[in-house]
Amino acid sequence: MSKKLKYFYFLIVLGGAINFLNSQNKNIPNYLKKAEYYYEYKRNADSIVFYANKATELSIKNNSKPFLGKSYWHIARGFLLNNHLDSSKVYIDKALIFSQKNKDIELESISKLLLARYYEKKNDLIKATELSIEVIKTADENKNYGLLAQAYYKLASTYALHDDNEKYKAYLDKAYRLMKEEDINIPISVKSGIYTYLVDYFEQKRYENPENLNHIDSLLFYADEGIAYTKSIKKSSSLVYLLGMKGKMYFLQDKFDEAHAIYNEALSYRNDLNKFHLRGLYVKLAYVHLSRNNIKKALLYKDSILQDIFEEPSYYRKAERYNVAYDISKTAQKYDIALEYHEKMSENLNKAKDEKQIKALNELEIKYETEKKDAEIVKQKLENETIKNKARTNYFLLGLAGIIGFSVLSLLYLKKKNKALSTELDLANTKAKLHRSQINPHFISNSINAIYPFLYNKSDPNKAAAYLSDLSQMIRSILDSTFETTWTIKEELIFIKQYCKIQELKMDYPLKLNIDFDDSIENTIIPSLLMQPFVENSFVHGFSESQKNAEISIKITKQESFVLIQIIDNGEAESILTKNHTSRSTNITKQRIYTAYKKVLLPKYFLNYGKLPNNGYQVTIKLPDTQ
Repeated sequence: MSKKLKYFYFLIVLGGAINFLNSQNKNIPNYLKKAEYYYEYKRNADSIVFYANKATELSIKNNSKPFLGKSYWHIARGFLLNNHLDSSKVYIDKALIFSQKNKDIELESISKLLLARYYEKKNDLIKATELSIEVIKTADENKNYGLLAQAYYKLASTYALHDDNEKYKAYLDKAYRLMKEEDINIPISVKSGIYTYLVDYFEQKRYENPENLNHIDSLLFYADEGIAYTKSIKKSSSLVYLLGMKGKMYFLQDKFDEAHAIYNEALSYRNDLNKFHLRGLYVKLAYVHLSRNNIKKALLYKDSILQDIFEEPSYYRKAERYNVAYDISKTAQKYDIALEYHEKMSENLNKAKDEKQIKALNELEIKYETEKKDAEIVKQKLENETIKNKARTNYFLLGLAGIIGFSVLSLLYLKKKNKALSTELDLANTKAKLHRSQINPHFISNSINAIYPFLYNKSDPNKAAAYLSDLSQMIRSILDSTFETTWTIKEELIFIKQYCKIQELKMDYPLKLNIDFDDSIENTIIPSLLMQPFVENSFVHGFSESQKNAEISIKITKQESFVLIQIIDNGEAESILTKNHTSRSTNITKQRIYTAYKKVLLPKYFLNYGKLPNNGYQVTIKLPDTQ
């Protein structure tokens, strides 16, 4: 074979190899596009990781550096979506190292935002906040407004977890204003997320203040914009959520036909929804049919709502689904099955409450022990430094004095910080004890058992359902207050009314509940479930079996800068509240008041109780007005 012919064959082989490599390199961006698609539209973590891994393998094999860092980033995002935090951290670090080595500012910034999300999931909100602020500075310096919008959005989500609604809304508004600019490139998930967050924000405001119709108008404004956008990009999950919120606003305004039309429109995307989103729609449609007195159609949705309920990992969601089934069955006058659903709802609510309490207490204990160890380490270092300095010459005495002064300040600061953590932990433990002492574990089951006779009373079959509804509302109030250390006087009185209704059911004589309070102080903040132990004392120890009637009077007035709460009963039996004996729940209540008002001067005698000249007992609580 001649040299020319050999050279010719060599060029053919070389050209084929080059074409093969080019075709392989073209596959890399296609794999990354698929990973992006499964994140933006399907939220399918396994598919994201699969295609990003394919892109990574080809990038390494073909030494295609431009795609390698973004491949790492996609893999990290997929693992994070599936809550595989350790795996996600490995690939976030790889993406960061790659971006810094290759001076890719954009990749470095979006990797930091992903790292911020990682720290959010690890409950380290300080680090998450710091990372987002870093990206905001970088984006602002480089005038990268698409990146800036992403950073604002991420910081808003972190402040939402901080429960800092003011900063949450401020950064959300900044992201929204940038999003409305036509020439700014912002990811689909961020745009749809901004609309979702704004709708969520105004739904929370509406819930806190139902009488303010402006919140509903604002919610509908952003929902309509979001619906138009998600329809244009065919993102069904976000679209269905926004349609659901819009339908909910119509439902709350008794516009049942409009709500039904909106929910049916959302249901038309059923093929693109997972079973959780679909079940949420069934719940909404069931309530619409109940409100329109169409019981048969509501019953059709009940089985779908309860389908696969034992696979549901969340006790809260289980309780919610059983509550819907209870409402449907009660309205359909199927009281036996309604009672069964109500018991299951209560059981799951209690499990959810216990699970949340244990988790919160464990987190506080870990945090406290960590801070305590850090303080001990610092203290030991300072002691070692002091020993070394003592051996030095007088020339360094002035410097030594400065070091010791700084050390003392540091120790005082750490001591103060540990004391604050200890107080926080004590408060959580106190609250857990209070709930255990307030609501007897047998109270719920006894209340339900007391309802049984009404199920067979043909003259008034709705009475059991009415009492079940009261019990349900009371349990919800207890659950809502479990991690809310305070609420308003108005909310406290609503709970007391529910509690007394249930207690009256178990009595052989009627109960009269008198409530007198000044409307101007109904929004005054007090520790949640403050009055309940004293009202319970009236039922358990105050009223005797020989009484013909029972009466409890609650009077709340404002006296200068204080709020005075008086609880009086006409009990004929001996109360355990005497000068010589104080109940455990009373001691816990005192401790709660001390903790809640530690920065405010309490009056010397803020809690008084005793027997009245005639039958009955009186409890007086005097608190600072914190309205």
